[in-house]
Amino acid sequence: MSAPQHPRTFNLRAEIDQTLAVAATLTHSQPTEALALANQAQQRARAISYREGEARAWLQAGRAAFAMPDCDEAHPACVAAAELAESIGDMTLWSEATHIAAEVRYGLGRYQQAEVHWLALLERGLVQGLALAQLFGYLGMAKLYFMLVAPGPTSAMLDKARRVLPQVDRLDVRFGLHINIAAHHYRCGEDAAAGIELAEAETLLPRLGFCEFEPELYYYRGYLFKRQGRLVEARQQFERSLSLNGSAHNHWGKVVNLVALGETCLAQGEPHAADHYLRRALDGAIQLGSPYLEAECYAALARACADVGYTHGEFAHWRAHFNLLEQLERRDNASDRADAVAQLGARIAALEAR
Repeated sequence: MSAPQHPRTFNLRAEIDQTLAVAATLTHSQPTEALALANQAQQRARAISYREGEARAWLQAGRAAFAMPDCDEAHPACVAAAELAESIGDMTLWSEATHIAAEVRYGLGRYQQAEVHWLALLERGLVQGLALAQLFGYLGMAKLYFMLVAPGPTSAMLDKARRVLPQVDRLDVRFGLHINIAAHHYRCGEDAAAGIELAEAETLLPRLGFCEFEPELYYYRGYLFKRQGRLVEARQQFERSLSLNGSAHNHWGKVVNLVALGETCLAQGEPHAADHYLRRALDGAIQLGSPYLEAECYAALARACADVGYTHGEFAHWRAHFNLLEQLERRDNASDRADAVAQLGARIAALEAR
């Protein structure tokens, strides 16, 4: 039987738990405040040796920091959360912290570092039968294959993640996986399959309350409508997605929505509106440090300039676009990609063969 807790210690634990609950609600709207609360909770939990609370506080700090661009605290906080969670045997928290650590590195273009985390998840998931870790691991492999422009392996990894889904009771995880599968179908031109996945995700919303991935539902549905020529409906979806992202610190989501709105305005013959959205998108892409998004913005801005007869601007934007593409092609050599695809496949096969 464990020793009885001092009343003050018990009260501090309750205070820490409540502080973390408040921080969780502020993560996507007020991440700076959420981070401050999480750090406060972490220090108090450590002071009273409340290790479970400290692990959750580190994870909450990682989540809040991840919601802010250029915040260096996200990755070390997630690593600290994972290490502490492993030491106390909370493998669910370990899985979540390790996955967010991978997402942080992936978002910065540090794909090899992200791969280390996702391979660790896949290994633990397969060896120890941890469904959440296995799902995150396969989802991470799909993301890496996507960046390597390997649609076949991407599809295979998403299929394996889906097979694990019945063992995972987290509705937010289920929603996110449906969105990722829908995005892959859309990129492959499989619109009907993408629509089915989006509809499955949407059925989960009434039970989810807040869902950080909800804007992506309307974003991808907007692109489906746009490809079908349903521009008015597409624009409505993009506007809805942007409004949700506007109330959250989802900077990537805001940028891609602004690009989508700009492109849709161009298709509707509204180059001035397009220019407004695309200039905001370009500022955001530069802040995020994403050359892919910058190149996309410059191409769309060039078309907007062409539509209003602004030749000088059109030339300048196309030049910036092609300069970025040249840099990306030098960085992402096709032969290197083929080797990377083969090497990643070998690592996954080795884990699955154990």
